[in-house]
Amino acid sequence: MAKATTALLFFLLCIPVIIAQCPPSGIDAVQDFDIEKFVDEPWYSLRQLPVPYQPKDQFNCVFADYGIVERKSLRCRLFGWVTDCKDPDAISVFNSARDGSPTGRAVSVNFQATVPDPVNNPAKAFVGPKFLPNALRQDTNYWVVAVGQYNEFAGLESLPDSDFYDWAIVTTGAPDVKGDADLCYSSGGMWFFSRQPEAPNGVVAAMEAIALELKLDTSVLEPVTQTGCDYANGKGKFLSGFTTFFDGFF
Repeated sequence: MAKATTALLFFLLCIPVIIAQCPPSGIDAVQDFDIEKFVDEPWYSLRQLPVPYQPKDQFNCVFADYGIVERKSLRCRLFGWVTDCKDPDAISVFNSARDGSPTGRAVSVNFQATVPDPVNNPAKAFVGPKFLPNALRQDTNYWVVAVGQYNEFAGLESLPDSDFYDWAIVTTGAPDVKGDADLCYSSGGMWFFSRQPEAPNGVVAAMEAIALELKLDTSVLEPVTQTGCDYANGKGKFLSGFTTFFDGFF
């Protein structure tokens, strides 16, 4: 009996333990990505991960506006005649939320996004203050890992085509934290975005299924309240004067 027990314990100890690999194997940003279909119309957060810079108390009326910016840095304006000086494409980023409730204080910020490698990695961007020089924008902290239109989901084929993407799953780079089972999530943030503040029935469930296929842990995401919102009054210009002062100097 003792020998049998020892043999069983030895067998169990020799079984490989399956531990989640983070980031999941094969996870990456979307390759067939059209930035023109992503910008110029607001995105509304349906679910997202609580993070220090946006705690759960601010999960009200969360939306983001993106727009391609035509700009030329002071460096290129001064020395462009000497060398072939080209600035990377810039994208204006405006984020807003309400603190405490849909009628609470608007908490907003203006940032700028840069896509360091638009040819090979069009859905990977760096988002940060406008005044950061391009040399510090080579890393990426914003990945669109899934994107599409509502009518691509089963049961929603009857919805009309759109000139823009209707939904998106965004992470802050490669998912780096082990979650439930063999799933991972990004410690810096993770979002389910929708063009409509309240997406059509079935959209969130379909996005959940896609996220699970990507080995993303959606259990860490919290719902965002998008009812009773006044988005127009949320479009303040917090920090805009500070960042505009430095904009274009690098």
